[in-house]
Amino acid sequence: MNVYASDPHGLIPRAEVLPGLAELISRCGSLYRVDRAYGQKYGLVENTLRLILKGKSVMVRRRTAWGVQQALYDQRRYDDANPSPPKRYHKHRNHFVSRAELVPFTQELIWRCGSAYKAEQRYGIPKSTLLQIVNREGVNPLRDTSKVRSSTAQRILSALSEQRRYDRENGTSKRYRRLLIERATADGRLRRDFGI
Repeated sequence: MNVYASDPHGLIPRAEVLPGLAELISRCGSLYRVDRAYGQKYGLVENTLRLILKGKSVMVRRRTAWGVQQALYDQRRYDDANPSPPKRYHKHRNHFVSRAELVPFTQELIWRCGSAYKAEQRYGIPKSTLLQIVNREGVNPLRDTSKVRSSTAQRILSALSEQRRYDRENGTSKRYRRLLIERATADGRLRRDFGI
């Protein structure tokens, strides 16, 4: 793209700018990322670039064309210095897990945090999601076929791991400690009375 051999009044044909802009967007991933990376440095605003792509005007400001050229040069240097590993695609990947398997872990997270609301505040997992996993009234646990997204399951397990680590270092909450004592007492009573 020869920015300097164009219209002397500061405008350049869109056709000269388009190939470089397309490559820049491809390298960055999206118009938003181009704006985030080069918006302040070279004045490449997402809305302006979108107008160029849509062909609203046949001419582009010289300053914008220069910004595209410089940003592309910077991005090429960055990509050469930081080659990304090839992406692996899993054709038959399972994106859901059984809700029944997740119930005890979700319940423990809620108990350790004190409530579903506190779990949401600490780990950003919506309270409604946690309660939907734990409370499925009228559903036989043995015949429960409901599913949960694997990404949600990973967030819950990660939050539980983090909360367990926190509890080991700082001690558990009073509510969770009381719950553990009640369960241990009930287990002892069952063992004493019924030999279970």
